[in-house]
Amino acid sequence: MKYIKISIFLMTLIMATGCSKEVIKIEEDVYKKSQQILPDDTYKMSDINEDVSLVYGESKTIYIKEDNEYIEVGKTLCSYPKIAPNESSIVFVTGEPDYPGELYLYNLKEHEKTMLLGNDEGSNTPKDVEWLDNKRLLVIRGFGHGTVRLGGEICIYNIENKEVTPLLVPDELSEYRSINKKDDTFEIEYATWEDETLNKTNSKIMIYKISEIEKLADK
Repeated sequence: MKYIKISIFLMTLIMATGCSKEVIKIEEDVYKKSQQILPDDTYKMSDINEDVSLVYGESKTIYIKEDNEYIEVGKTLCSYPKIAPNESSIVFVTGEPDYPGELYLYNLKEHEKTMLLGNDEGSNTPKDVEWLDNKRLLVIRGFGHGTVRLGGEICIYNIENKEVTPLLVPDELSEYRSINKKDDTFEIEYATWEDETLNKTNSKIMIYKISEIEKLADK
């Protein structure tokens, strides 16, 4: 029995150590590519182009890796950045899903960050964003306070003239919650509450071709 207990202890120790090393390895893969030391976190790195990489932390931080250095873009509570089709910029939303946030654009060449949309005192705050083309964004905006309203309507934001135009307006007791571009389509989550108590929703993924959204935006 004594030997069995020792064996179990050793196996548990090996498994725990293995898991720890896996997490550390993810961190070290990032650290070794920079002369700087990033805050302790688990990071996901993806290449934007041959010269620039995107680094996103588990704590919702954003860095740009360029010339073996890391440039801080967003410090806390940032959504995963979306890269422009021409790879010139990234966009992201800050703040918790159920709390007022802001929409930012970061120019990768000039290393300038610009706030595109604020939270409008919480009554109409950005929730999610995706690129339609290099000049226009699809932005979900909705009520920014509380834990019930996680989405809203989908608008077009024109980066050049800063105009916001409604595109897809949800039905009563419904909202759009997320947008993701995949190949030649947009995958959009649409949620509907079962009743006016707003306690439970049913959600589905709606698939739109990019060409369909472009036609709606050009009307």
